[in-house]
Amino acid sequence: DQVILSNMQEGHQAALVKKHETLISHIKSVMSQRLYFGTFDSLLVKYGAVLFGYAILSFPTFGRNSASYLKMTADNPAQIIEDYVRHSSLMINLAKGIGRLVVSYRDLNSLMTHTHSLHEFYEVLEDLNKGIYVRQTKPQEPAHRIVPKRGNFERSTDMIKLQKVPVVTPNGERLYQPISFEIHRGEHCYITGVDLFGRKAFTRAFFELWPMYGGTITRPEGSDILYIPEKTIFPEGTLRDILIKPGDTSITHVQLQKWFKAFGIESMLSHLNAYKDWNVAASASKRQKLALVRLLSHKPIFALLDNSMSYLSSGVVAKVYQLCKEREITLMTMAGEDDDVREYHSHLLRLTGKGGEWRFSPIEHDDEQTAEVTQGA
Repeated sequence: DQVILSNMQEGHQAALVKKHETLISHIKSVMSQRLYFGTFDSLLVKYGAVLFGYAILSFPTFGRNSASYLKMTADNPAQIIEDYVRHSSLMINLAKGIGRLVVSYRDLNSLMTHTHSLHEFYEVLEDLNKGIYVRQTKPQEPAHRIVPKRGNFERSTDMIKLQKVPVVTPNGERLYQPISFEIHRGEHCYITGVDLFGRKAFTRAFFELWPMYGGTITRPEGSDILYIPEKTIFPEGTLRDILIKPGDTSITHVQLQKWFKAFGIESMLSHLNAYKDWNVAASASKRQKLALVRLLSHKPIFALLDNSMSYLSSGVVAKVYQLCKEREITLMTMAGEDDDVREYHSHLLRLTGKGGEWRFSPIEHDDEQTAEVTQGA
């Protein structure tokens, strides 16, 4: 979700290719070992029992009690050979039959596993073609919960508007009643609620990661809207490549220095061209600050901050909103109950989590009171 919503697919492509090459190398190593092990296993099953049978048949003649057997046959070579051939034929055929059964059972078990996987795969494809987005968690799940996709998305660069949009999981479970609200450029919206999963579900529905079951969402697309998660995953590379859009020459070193200094990470300016894995090289708070520098550099029209300032002090948070206002970036901030963050916003969307209810209201900063204008019940 973070890679898709953060618009960092290109940066992560190199990391994914590297991991893919490592995976291919591991698979080749496993297949090579399986080849040797399979060859040894087949030889053991096919010839091991035969050799074991021959060894057992040699006991009467060459074993500890061979004298009694030779006395019984009067040391007649013809009788000994006859007994050996008769018993060896029976023993060897039995060993071959057991070996064949073992090999057949293993092959049949492998075939059943692949057949079951293909059957589930074709079932999922058929459901997707029919517009059914249901994950089968319980065999007895009622069919009436399956709802076809029927929502609409519209593009706009001036506002974000939801019209009767229900938050429904791909499994068909309704989390919130249809949500309706509207914010324009320059109107920061604070989204809060006691249910963390509910806020995450709202994000997935808002960015089309979950199927839309009704209503209309009007919002910017592509680089006009940016998602900043709590823990940003950075691709390996230099800070300059991570923070600045490819080919963007409008961001100067002076601007970067201003933003780094405002967030208290000016010491990292000397590492702008250092190639590192910043998920390991930087602490959690520094990664949040780098993600906010990237936000200022990309300058989207709208940005959704998903608890992305949890490690920052109140002074740094104030500078974030001040710099976003200078860059004309409209923010939608998702966080817990925090009045220090709410004061920077003009509207409040509260996901109560009680029966799917929600509240949307303007924030009155004079008396710190809110007047409810919309309610879902």
